[in-house]
This record gives sequence, structure tokens and C-alpha cells, in this order.
Amino acid sequence: MSPLQELLKSHAPWLFDEFGLNVVADSYDPSAFGNSTVVLESNDIRLRLVQDRGQVFAEFEPPTESSKWWDLSFILEAISGAVPQPTFELDGVLSLLRQNLGRIVEALGPQWTRTRQDLEQRQQDRFQALRASSINRSGK
Repeated sequence: MSPLQELLKSHAPWLFDEFGLNVVADSYDPSAFGNSTVVLESNDIRLRLVQDRGQVFAEFEPPTESSKWWDLSFILEAISGAVPQPTFELDGVLSLLRQNLGRIVEALGPQWTRTRQDLEQRQQDRFQALRASSINRSGK
């Protein structure tokens, strides 16, 4: 069991007890800064927590599609219209999850078609803004 999984079991038992998530994958590489990945799954969602060089990230996949992981903050922006305060510490990520997991389950389940359209539009808008910014800086 990775240190990240141990932390999840002790700091966030509600992930397992209330939301019925189960660990389906767990990796740990002590030679790579202790990087860890834990994938949790239920009938409703797939959640991947990644600890990379001490920073923690949460990503989701809808249960009906297993092709793309969406970042927690990006999903929260899509369902609430506001970008959450960035956090890269486990307790901060867990707090965001605790406050929003029910809404995320809805967004990735019954509302997935609408959520996916919103996520893809936001992704396209960001790409176009970056491209325009790059063109403006280069003068072309």
C-alpha cells in the first residue's frame, strides 16, 4: 500500500464509507521523489489522486468513458462557473472533494453530456486564448 493510499484511508475515510469508492490501482515510486498514484472507483465515478514531487492533484473520469481524465479544478469551474482557489496539498484537495463530490458525481453521471460540452468548450476557449496571446507576443 502506497503512503498516499494510507493517507487517504486515515484522512478521508468518507471517500470509502459515504461514496463507496474502492481502490482499483495504487502505485508508488520512492526513487522518483516518492511519487504516488491512487485510482478510486465506484459505480458513479473514477477518481485519480496523484502525488507528484509532494504536490497532490485530483482528476476524474466519468463512469461511461475511460479515455480522458479531467482535473478537479477544471470540473469545478465547469459546474460552478468559478475557478476554485488553487491547492496542491492533500488536505486542501480533500477539502474541495468533500465539499463538492456529490455535485461532481451528478456532473459526471446524469449531467455528463452537458458537462462534457462545457469542459470541451472551456478547453477550446483556453487554447484559442493561448494561441492569440502567443501570436500577439510574436507579432505575427
